[in-house]
Amino acid sequence: QRGDTLNMVDLTLLPITPIMGSGRAPLQPLEVGDAAQRIAYLSLTEPTQRPVQPLDVGGNEWARPKLSSGRAYTWRAYDAVGPEKMSMLELMENFAKLNGRKLNPVFVDYRNFEMVLNVASLGNLNRQFVSLLRSEQDASRPIVGNPDTFETLLGPKARLFKMQDAMDGRTESANGKIKRRSFPILVTAGWVYSNLGVILPGINLVLETIGTYIFGKRFGSDANWKWVRIGAMSTLLSGLFAGSMHAGAEFGKWYAEISSSGWGPSGFGF
Repeated sequence: QRGDTLNMVDLTLLPITPIMGSGRAPLQPLEVGDAAQRIAYLSLTEPTQRPVQPLDVGGNEWARPKLSSGRAYTWRAYDAVGPEKMSMLELMENFAKLNGRKLNPVFVDYRNFEMVLNVASLGNLNRQFVSLLRSEQDASRPIVGNPDTFETLLGPKARLFKMQDAMDGRTESANGKIKRRSFPILVTAGWVYSNLGVILPGINLVLETIGTYIFGKRFGSDANWKWVRIGAMSTLLSGLFAGSMHAGAEFGKWYAEISSSGWGPSGFGF
């Protein structure tokens, strides 16, 4: 990560990190370099020269593709997934460790996240990814891929990159201590300025995250949103009123001082 764009990793740098849904949706993260190399291999080779992935659906016959028995041997489709299975929560915990942080998760509803991402994506965190998370979390039979054949497309000794490999590499390069990263505030401000439509759903997401962290996981329910908005608006108006009163008092004090010294508007002391 270069640090000049926002993505899902940056959410783990916050004091509290919003996690969509229950955080149990199964994921199999695949390193982009591994995916690119194997896609290049598939595009440059004859289909008949590629290995055949065993058609194992793990007893879930509903997931078996509709192939005639006479053409089953030509089936060359692969599960392009990583070698590790983990939940969304475990993935975010690993991201936090890679940045020298400790994850403080807060489980929030998908609604406000989706409204933000409908306006602009956060790098690899986009609307399509959220839809996948929602479908896999709610599914009674989540789909888990088999990476074995995909892993060995480039040879029997080829291996897919694991999250633990990244952890080991960061630790070795930093002499056993991983450098702690800070949240990119200026980059975030620039992203908001370029996508002004994220402000309102972003405020709702922040309110939901903070409220859920303080009051519990059901704080963000529809029944409470009216009071969330009333409380937020009351706080904002109270702050503006208090600021205006303070500014007015300071201006009156300053005006009284310059008037008593002869520097008032009537002659400015001349």
